[in-house]
Amino acid sequence: PLIEDLSVLDNLRLWGYNKNKPDKVLLEQFELEDILKQKVSKLSGGMKRRVSLASTVIKHPKLLILDEPTAALDIYYKEDIASWLNRYQKNGGIIILTTHEEAEIQGANYCFAIKDGSLIEIDSENRSIKNILEEIKNH
Repeated sequence: PLIEDLSVLDNLRLWGYNKNKPDKVLLEQFELEDILKQKVSKLSGGMKRRVSLASTVIKHPKLLILDEPTAALDIYYKEDIASWLNRYQKNGGIIILTTHEEAEIQGANYCFAIKDGSLIEIDSENRSIKNILEEIKNH
């Protein structure tokens, strides 16, 4: 969670960002260079989402658990975040995420849904929303 009264930089520092040894790649990937001094409370929803995601990956964890990581982002930033998540995964990272975005579902290695408290694996053949709903209904 972000602290609204602090600047973007201060929020990043709370999660391990080292101001004396800046991670230029992180700032560039999430396009944060120009907003570091702004208070989080002044940011748009999409900008807050980018700061939140950057805070999540500062320490390069092996496992990310994300709840709708591209929610409130415009298409440009959705593509950037998707690209970043793909690189993260190719470098050995594991991502568990919840999403309503069909493109994110189709790009996943595995897909699961919860029905009546049980976990259902969704067939990887065709993961359109329509087919997922049908598979859940028939399970």
